Amino acid sequence: MTKTFSFNKTEKLKSRKALEHLFSKGEKFLVHPFKVFYSIKKDEKSIIHCGVGVSKKNFAKAVQRNRIKRLMREMYRLNKEELYKTVQQKHVDFFVLYIDKNMPVDNNYLNEKMQKVLATLQQQCKNEMD
Repeated sequence: MTKTFSFNKTEKLKSRKALEHLFSKGEKFLVHPFKVFYSIKKDEKSIIHCGVGVSKKNFAKAVQRNRIKRLMREMYRLNKEELYKTVQQKHVDFFVLYIDKNMPVDNNYLNEKMQKVLATLQQQCKNEMD
């Protein structure tokens, strides 16, 4: 496992091939204001890759998009520990898309929603084991 409260390069979902596979063949769920695309595969070691995005259609200014993405990464970074405890011998790729049309006002709201996203991912990983 990586350092507890880090979000380094190895944890980021960057591969174009992985992203295309995720959006075309991956599964998805919704926890408003997030839409999550995910893929779970068996692997020898636990690997989790995470990506975040914001629609240019909803937020025309890059400053706003970057702020939302920064907040989303921060909320993931602070709450990912439980997900790492659950995921054993699985390769999990997931992409969190912010779909709301308004700027997030409260960090606590985003934190609460990110916790729900990660709890749902944990449940999906447990279901894969069965």
